[in-house]
This record gives sequence, C-alpha cells and structure tokens, in this order.
Amino acid sequence: MCFSCSIELHEKVIDTFIEKYMFC
Repeated sequence: MCFSCSIELHEKVIDTFIEKYMFC
C-alpha cells in the first residue's frame, strides 16, 4: 500500500466528515 495514497484517502475522509459536521 502506497503511503501517499493512504494519506490522500485519509484527507478525503476528513474533508467529508468536516463537511457533514458543518451541515449538522
């Protein structure tokens, strides 16, 4: 597993999480 790819995915998940939190 590529480390940078894993980081990129993590950032996407965090972005989505923050987005949903903002809409709450």
